[in-house]
Amino acid sequence: MKFSQNFHLFQVPEWETFYISYDLLKRLFSAATKNDPLKTPLNFTELYACLSSNIDVLNTFRSRKYEFLHRKETELRQRYGIELYLSAIPALDEVDDHELEVLFEAFTELRRDLTKLRWYDRVNQDAIHRIYAKLERFSKTIGPSHYDHRSTWIDSQLDWETQCLKDVERLNKLVTDISRAQSTVQSGSSLRSLCLKNVCDSHALAYPSTEYHAIRDNEPSILARLLDQKNLVNDSPSSGLEALLSGLLEFSMTCQSRGCTDILLSANLSNVGDVIDHNFLNHLIAVSGRSSMPAYRGDSECRTQGPADHSDTENGVSRLFQALGQLGPSQRSVLQITDTFGRLPLHYAARYGLTAICQSILDSLHDFEQGSSAVRDAVLSKDSEGYTPLYSGVSRNHSAVTRLFLETLEMGYQTSDQAKDEHLRSVLSDLLLLALRSRYDDIVHLLISSHININHQSSRGETALYIAAKIGREDYVNTILKASPNQAVIDIFETVNGWTPLFVACARGHLEIVELLLNAGASQTILDHRGWTAKQHAAFRGHLAAASILEDYFTGESSGGTASKFFNIAIGASNKLRDGYSHIIVNLGTMQEGKQVTAVDLSCCSSEFSLSLEADTRFSIEVSIHGGSGSSGLVQLPILDDMVNDPFIFRTKNLSKAQLVFSIFCATPVEGKKGILVGSGTALLESDKNQFFGAQRESLIRELSVPILEKETLKFMGTVTFTFVIAKPFIHLDTPSIVYPFKDEGQIQLVGHRGLGQNTTSRKHLQLGENTIESFLSAARLGASFVEFMYASNVQSPRGNPISVLGGPILQTARGQTGRGKPRSRSLTRDRERGADDVQDRMKHTVDFMKKGFKPNTRGDFIQDSFATLEELLIEMPETIGFNIEIKYPRLHEAVDAGVAPVAIDLNTFIDTSLDKIYRFGGNRTIILSSFTPEVCILLALKQQAYHVMLITNAGKQPVTDKELRGGSLQVAARFAKRWNLAGVVFAAETLLLCPRLVKYVQNLGLICASYGLENNIPENAKMQAAAGLDIIMADRVGLVAKSLQLHPYDKVGL
Repeated sequence: MKFSQNFHLFQVPEWETFYISYDLLKRLFSAATKNDPLKTPLNFTELYACLSSNIDVLNTFRSRKYEFLHRKETELRQRYGIELYLSAIPALDEVDDHELEVLFEAFTELRRDLTKLRWYDRVNQDAIHRIYAKLERFSKTIGPSHYDHRSTWIDSQLDWETQCLKDVERLNKLVTDISRAQSTVQSGSSLRSLCLKNVCDSHALAYPSTEYHAIRDNEPSILARLLDQKNLVNDSPSSGLEALLSGLLEFSMTCQSRGCTDILLSANLSNVGDVIDHNFLNHLIAVSGRSSMPAYRGDSECRTQGPADHSDTENGVSRLFQALGQLGPSQRSVLQITDTFGRLPLHYAARYGLTAICQSILDSLHDFEQGSSAVRDAVLSKDSEGYTPLYSGVSRNHSAVTRLFLETLEMGYQTSDQAKDEHLRSVLSDLLLLALRSRYDDIVHLLISSHININHQSSRGETALYIAAKIGREDYVNTILKASPNQAVIDIFETVNGWTPLFVACARGHLEIVELLLNAGASQTILDHRGWTAKQHAAFRGHLAAASILEDYFTGESSGGTASKFFNIAIGASNKLRDGYSHIIVNLGTMQEGKQVTAVDLSCCSSEFSLSLEADTRFSIEVSIHGGSGSSGLVQLPILDDMVNDPFIFRTKNLSKAQLVFSIFCATPVEGKKGILVGSGTALLESDKNQFFGAQRESLIRELSVPILEKETLKFMGTVTFTFVIAKPFIHLDTPSIVYPFKDEGQIQLVGHRGLGQNTTSRKHLQLGENTIESFLSAARLGASFVEFMYASNVQSPRGNPISVLGGPILQTARGQTGRGKPRSRSLTRDRERGADDVQDRMKHTVDFMKKGFKPNTRGDFIQDSFATLEELLIEMPETIGFNIEIKYPRLHEAVDAGVAPVAIDLNTFIDTSLDKIYRFGGNRTIILSSFTPEVCILLALKQQAYHVMLITNAGKQPVTDKELRGGSLQVAARFAKRWNLAGVVFAAETLLLCPRLVKYVQNLGLICASYGLENNIPENAKMQAAAGLDIIMADRVGLVAKSLQLHPYDKVGL
């Protein structure tokens, strides 16, 4: 996955404005590096200023949130008399089970909130480190100030991380201990209430054991007698007795002892206003709310108690509000007093989705104030964090509470105060953006139907329509467009990239949304800050279906990536094959799109990010090798970055002894971010392969899963799935020896596809058998400077017999043929025709024939000739004819389509054989090596340095049969080529025809840009690509294309 593209998915929606402006920082970086650093010094001043400002915002927000959580925990501990920072509660097995429930839910909430904050920090850390990494690519320019800047950031992060890990460790222990205590059978006579004990200890009172048991057993008559005996209900109790009465009431409502609660409320209403303050009320609402939310229940496997019916708790709080309604104005004002967090009781009721309590508060405020103004003010009152009750209802997806508040505000809408009405519209519009990001369907529809400004923009310029298009929700887009067809402005662009909703829909491949926006009149001619159109973004990212329905607007040349003309990602010396060493290249997860494979799937953590729950960021995986060398890699979980082109690379001289080791670590305050080892697993590579398939065969399924065992108990924790390829050394072709003509000659190079063209069912022109010497010579005579030759076992038989590189049963029928006889005239006999008929009959059983309806190079359909071996071609063809040798290694989807076992010739053996032939017979010929298979390209790039290597890719061409992640679009294919130092990429022509300016993008990356496909046989298409600057065009109709491009036939062929 791409970090930038998915950055919004990793965010906590309500904190979106406090995240690093990653896209803006990237744009500033691109702007600073657009010039040649050798001619113009690079200036990153603006980037550093923006980065520092973003880090300041991050630190401020994080500190404020952490302080808020610290105050919440402090208040909770003080209420129950638990010592601050203590990670264990003394005599926990004697604590009342109702209070254990309350404590469990409260500490679980704190832990979840802290995990959420740590997740926010993790995402921002990744973004900042990626910006620093970009800057460090220009190490000669940034200077020592950069490293000082980064060191300051890292040091602050270490301090923060250490403190957070201590808090997480403490909260985890508390939650675990409480959960374990709940599962223990307790004796009622030995239990106690922490809350009551704390009240008594604070006021030097005796612990009310008898009252405690009366409430616990719900004996209201006994409680009434005890209260009368202790004079707790007289007209003027002492402060200590008031506190005890408050504690008893809280415990009674916690136990859901309805009768006792009624006794405590009705015993003497004149004292209730003194007993019940706003802090008591807020705490009681929070307890009720946590109990009613499943997120705080069932957190541990140790818990055996079933969830209780918490409607009684909410009803109890509602009765409390009824009692308050009978009091005087001074006592009912408790509903308008804020606590230390700036919150009203309405904030807590909204936060936990307690609709009935919200209604009670609003009714009380309306009756008390004799109007709707106080009610409206309460719904929109801000706490110390700037959040209103309405915001809490929306952000936590409480649709019933949100509906209640909107109805309340509706009654006061269109007042005489226009400024207030406009403010309300702005508030509701902001909440709509939040609901859209959070995908809260019910609330989205509620807000859209309220008084909002549908064109309202966030701090980064995003509208509701833009967000709906970005997250790919067609229903949201449709609703927004229908809600106010005369109001919505479709082409409002956000401020960072200058993208409209159409841009973001195209960039993410949301075809249905693209169609909706086009039908609504979205403009296709708008250019973003890079000067690109929406169509170009779609084609660039492999969304050709979306690009094809957009109109063409050629806007000139397309710039490449950051400083692309001047910066080249070359393979480091450690990645090149050394004499005697084999390289093991490892990727976590799968390289096939659509496979439901989780790279790290453990009981404690995962490599996949879940939108529904913030991840535990303490875990990481380390990949290392035993029996070899190479730097181990530590990756934090879950994995947010796209690691397709960032594999682990190890070296070994003895593959049979090499072991890949996967270690799982958990960060702790003492051991630091890497932490302690909690589990591991080992994979044996070469020995496993030889055991199953033998030395000369290997599976096309490159994913392996390794069980991970827990360190102490050796229990199964889960699995790690990885993909690997082994590159064994090849001793020749280690120095460049060929000068390639592309840039020097200044004109497009024409390549004859499989000679004079791939054989097809078309009868519009004469066809020579493909991959034959006569076909190659004819292509050269007609103007091809290169001929493409497919090197694979199923076309290399000198006798023309089809032999598959795939193992197992095959559908092809291969019969031996006698050697070539002396040709003679056969005009007086039909024996030859009968032989052709026999061959055609046999070919009907081949995979090619069943798929295409014919078999290439068969007599009767084409001018047939014997297939030539690679050796024959290298020897017999004039050296003036360049070769583009496609190394045709079977791919997994081809094996599946053919219905054969996914087993093939050993990849290294296959490639070494072809390279040996080229080394021995290549001479001074210009040769390009290419392949659809990324593993083949990697091995060709590592094994030899003499010839150019190019990746061939469909780049999103429909229908997509090859799900290879490393070639799924022009964007990722170009990155793959840069990563492995390939010469260039051969794209399916459809991508470049949709957006010809992408040719320059590829070339600006320092890559050769080529195209292939049937579309290249059309002269107009060939001319379009040539005009865009294409380096190489591969075509079947060589003569036709050469004529249209005004390419002169070679006179150096000598034939």
